[in-house]
Amino acid sequence: MITVVVTTLNRPIEATQTPPPVVETTSTPAPAGTPETTSTAPQSALTPDQICADAVPATDPETRQFTQLEQLLQPGVDYRAVFCTGAGAVYIDLLEANAPATVNSFVFLAQHGYFNNTTFHRVLQNFMAQGGDPTATGTGGPGYTLPDEIVGFLFFDRPGWLAMANTGQPNTGGSQFFITTAAYPSLNFKYTIFGEVLEGQDNADAIELRDPDTATEPGTALNTVVIVTDPASVETTYEPPAPATRDEIATLIDQLSGTLPEQLSVNDAVTGTFDTTEVVATAPESLQTDYASVLAAHNHEFRAGHGVSNSACDLQTIPFISVSYALDRFATPQDAAAALDDGFITGLAEADGFTTSTVAGMPYPVFTKPTSACDTDAIIAMTVWQHGHFIATGTVVYPDNQLAPPEAWLTNLVAISIYEPSFSEVLRPEMR
Repeated sequence: MITVVVTTLNRPIEATQTPPPVVETTSTPAPAGTPETTSTAPQSALTPDQICADAVPATDPETRQFTQLEQLLQPGVDYRAVFCTGAGAVYIDLLEANAPATVNSFVFLAQHGYFNNTTFHRVLQNFMAQGGDPTATGTGGPGYTLPDEIVGFLFFDRPGWLAMANTGQPNTGGSQFFITTAAYPSLNFKYTIFGEVLEGQDNADAIELRDPDTATEPGTALNTVVIVTDPASVETTYEPPAPATRDEIATLIDQLSGTLPEQLSVNDAVTGTFDTTEVVATAPESLQTDYASVLAAHNHEFRAGHGVSNSACDLQTIPFISVSYALDRFATPQDAAAALDDGFITGLAEADGFTTSTVAGMPYPVFTKPTSACDTDAIIAMTVWQHGHFIATGTVVYPDNQLAPPEAWLTNLVAISIYEPSFSEVLRPEMR
């Protein structure tokens, strides 16, 4: 369903430490005696339970306070983690492509033995199990804070998400995390989701209920967290979801078009699925030959898109003039990345009169140009993201008297509020 949502802060999952300033990216050596089993994958395929049997008992670290955070994530590595708990092993895929800063911090802490011999200090029925606080009070942290990393197609619609707790304010994550044991939509887009349970959700569900304000004994133990850098080394019952087909995406687009508010109408020019020849035809004629060569060189397969217009120009109810979202699928994620790195997308936008800007927090440039629509001066803003095999392009036209910058319109409105939740069935399989 397409909706236009304005979210408000509602942050019940809190880590109540007063956060110190963030210091990032400088190396900190691992403390002596950190067990290798907390940082490296087993050499042969083992079940999560076997991995935990080899890793426990774990050694307490020399320190759990850091002033510097080392950058550890390596390109091309699919990071996973085995949580060795008193209720059994929980095997989790860490979403390094979607929450790189959060995953890097989690790997950093795990490799330093930070989570060794801690407890799940706050566990609420039909909600979540929270850990990552060595003090077991809800006030502990590692000595630095993290930025929020909110992704439109990741939200709390089912159990099994690993997310970052915070102090009740944005960008205050640290070491405390929670694993959901039920759907909890009131949390949507307020907490960084940085992992997904692949196996052992029944063990997560069995973690002992605990209120840190009244408990007199520790809760279920978190004995250690083992970081896995080679998923083939883990024997698992998990089966990855099949990627969405072009026909399935076309069906989803038809469903979206049937759920519009009355003020919006479908933009037929950008809605539907399109083969490569049709995509090339959208470029200026003088660039079509080069565009065709670029798409062919990077194994473009098809485009799926959807767009809507504020046909009544009711800018009091609907704050934008039009929005659209397109997914260009390539044969491999590497092809999609190469197409982005090619530079042709930037050249195509600039040839169409857009100005290119680099914006902090945006993975790729933001393109803008002035226009006029609904009898008002307006701005067209556009950017791209990579999601596995797909290059996603978000575009919005909005009145130029609005205070929000273009990146806020593209991220908060186009990606998070409207399109990426609607395309979650297509985008979530691309996490692996």
